[in-house]
Amino acid sequence: EARNIRLFPEHPITEILWANVKTFNLSPNRQLLAVETTNKLNFLDVSGEPIAPGVALSSSPKSMLWSPDSTSLLLQNRTGSYSLIAVGSAPAILPHAGLRGATEVVWDPRVPGRLLALFPNGKLGAYNISTKKLTTLISDISSFATSSRNIYAVDTQNRLHQYDLQGQLISTLPIEINAED
Repeated sequence: EARNIRLFPEHPITEILWANVKTFNLSPNRQLLAVETTNKLNFLDVSGEPIAPGVALSSSPKSMLWSPDSTSLLLQNRTGSYSLIAVGSAPAILPHAGLRGATEVVWDPRVPGRLLALFPNGKLGAYNISTKKLTTLISDISSFATSSRNIYAVDTQNRLHQYDLQGQLISTLPIEINAED
């Protein structure tokens, strides 16, 4: 009896999905690819077919970050500004000035259409992409990370705190972070 056997072809058939690719990013649901070519961003399905016309880019983005539901793509531009693309039949780049200057931006893991952004003044804000409103959740922090239900943040005194996704303090963890680490 043999179980869990995987066979691999000796000469796999390869297929070029798109030419002149600078970078790409796979969506969380693994059904879409954002493919950057020279001055254009294209969205492909799993078979490599475009799902919409390409979007013109003025410059190559510094980073691309898919929303957890795979419906939007956040672009961080090299100038420090952020733009959002709602992926669909007619994607378009929408600038979001409320995120300008943010040092780190992540999608909220539980609230659709909301980004968490850390600014140089130590404020962590929740940015609603539909209303373009920024609300401060936590102040005086130097870094943060999210889990599926919490925000973990290091304050300016190098203490680690646990917050809920609305910015309410749950606990201060008995760990002090050494600034040199």
